Amino acid sequence: MWPIFEEYLRRYPAVALDVATDARFVDIVREGFDAGVRLAESVPKDMIAIAIGPQQSLAVVGSAAYFRKNPKPKSPADLKGHRCIRMRLPNGSMSRWEFERRGERLLVDVQGILTLEHFRLEVNR
Repeated sequence: MWPIFEEYLRRYPAVALDVATDARFVDIVREGFDAGVRLAESVPKDMIAIAIGPQQSLAVVGSAAYFRKNPKPKSPADLKGHRCIRMRLPNGSMSRWEFERRGERLLVDVQGILTLEHFRLEVNR
């Protein structure tokens, strides 16, 4: 987000940015915000949305050691038998893994032994 903030501040030097980060989905109008940033699929239908960056893609990955013991998935449905990392959404529900092929969207409820509330996890040893 920093390149966007930097460009905005360059264009509008009289404006001060006050950035608040929160994992939960807030009502930006009710809570007094001028704007919010979310993934496109989580923007309510009655809100105006504009893209602020290129479309992003994610990849399914696993370690070589994991795949020596487990078969590599050949389709999204194969993930149901794997130990995946799950993501808890701010409303408490589990995020489903999303796939798209030729414009068709597929959501998969994966299972796993690790569930996170944030995409970023740091381990200090």
